[in-house]
Amino acid sequence: MQIIYFKVECLFPELLPSSTVTLKEVVLTRENEVISTFSNLKINKLPFYSFHLVPVGFRKIEHVIKGEPGKHLQFSSGYLQSGEYRVETPAGEKVLGYDALTALWRLVDENDEERYLTTNEFIARDYSIIRPIKLVYRNRRDITC
Repeated sequence: MQIIYFKVECLFPELLPSSTVTLKEVVLTRENEVISTFSNLKINKLPFYSFHLVPVGFRKIEHVIKGEPGKHLQFSSGYLQSGEYRVETPAGEKVLGYDALTALWRLVDENDEERYLTTNEFIARDYSIIRPIKLVYRNRRDITC
């Protein structure tokens, strides 16, 4: 299984919507095959992230938005990228590292020992991604808070 994301952001902070934005339906596809869909998505805070578990595949993830989303919002979707993510665990929030090449999560336990989890172990432990902390791109670094 792989994790994909759907992201909503506003490129111009001074034009942030003052009220909740509602998207009637969002459809995520890969080679024209629907792989995830959700409706009546209410967005209160930007940037907004939604993460979904899908079968392994390597084609581009595309999205279709239904409804009136607003002029200043930008949408993106794709596969989870390498970086650090804030994760909700049964024991509280933690920061875990993810390596997209190996699809392994790096977990540092209470004894400062590193362990690695597969995506299936990540899901089995009832972990869920809240948002990225830092995304590392080839030839540059972007910090997302």
